Amino acid sequence: MHTLKSMISRYMKKVTLILLVIILSVVIYLQISNEHRRALESATSTFSQKELEAVQEEYNMTCLHNAETITRIIDSDPDALNNVDELRKIAELVEVDEIHIFDKTGRVFSGTHPEYYNYTFDSGEQMMYFKPMLNDTSLKLVQEITPNTAESKMMQYSAIWNNSKEYIVQIGMSPVRIMNLTEKNELSYMFSLFRVNAEANYLLCY
Repeated sequence: MHTLKSMISRYMKKVTLILLVIILSVVIYLQISNEHRRALESATSTFSQKELEAVQEEYNMTCLHNAETITRIIDSDPDALNNVDELRKIAELVEVDEIHIFDKTGRVFSGTHPEYYNYTFDSGEQMMYFKPMLNDTSLKLVQEITPNTAESKMMQYSAIWNNSKEYIVQIGMSPVRIMNLTEKNELSYMFSLFRVNAEANYLLCY
């Protein structure tokens, strides 16, 4: 015959065992959930980083494309090279804020802003970023947004040599214009991710 004490002991052992199983199950579940969450966060972070890098690369290419477009326009119309009004029309057409033309010594001799004439790549830290172009005419540079040398206003500059390597064309864009351009690039990039199947139907949900 089992005594009350032994019955209570066995009961407590069973309860303890059940509680341990429950606690262990909860701990394992929480660990698995945390691992899944960390894996998802890591995957999301990796995808977002790659997406941002792709958008940034596309944006940089757009900046250089704008500089190349302006260079081709000037090369096809040499009279525009020293015509401030014409250069301003070109800047408006291509949707950039500034155009600066540098000679082979790195001195600004023309552009949309005459007040910047005679500045050189040695005039300030921001401008020195482009100085390596004087030794390598194949360089095409895009600078991050930074205070410019002349007025300390936030700008982003890109520069390339013209086809004959006679001068450097630099374009400047304000942060507002950059944000607008980046938004366009982001949309373009996101749509490029889709590979449309002619047999599939795509719905927009609101």
